[in-house]
Amino acid sequence: MLAFTDVTALVTALAAKDQFVASVSHELRTPLTSILGYLALAQDEQPDLPSDVAQYLVVAKRNAERLLHLVTDLLSVASDTLAINPEPADLTKVIRHSIESATPRASAAGISLHLEPSGPVTGRFDPARIGQVIDNLLSNAIKYSPDGGPSRSEPAGTGTTSDARSPIPASG
Repeated sequence: MLAFTDVTALVTALAAKDQFVASVSHELRTPLTSILGYLALAQDEQPDLPSDVAQYLVVAKRNAERLLHLVTDLLSVASDTLAINPEPADLTKVIRHSIESATPRASAAGISLHLEPSGPVTGRFDPARIGQVIDNLLSNAIKYSPDGGPSRSEPAGTGTTSDARSPIPASG
């Protein structure tokens, strides 16, 4: 006895999803490339900017690059080719960048973010992927902490990521 199921609708829906993801990714990639170009111009053309403005541009550029990376990941996931690229990296630096990016959102919510002083915690990992995890943890800490509550991050370990951990508790 044989049974058949028509999967034409499923195949059509999957093809439409892939086309949608590719289209959205392309539409996001174009303005992000422009944003990155103008940020680079602002940094190159105005070398004597006030230090706080220069730092804002560095954070904006890093976040635009991260967003471009996420768009690329979206395409990769749609085509089942998501890559993880381990490299020598410093967890403290990754956490610091995530905190710098999340600070404006945290400040708007009345929350202060702190990176406890720590030396480098180095190892071989994909800093972009770990950065995504840290970003999500910080986002949750901001979202679920009461206004004015602190959120601390302290990379802990013996100097290598073989035993590193990064507690980011959410108060409340």
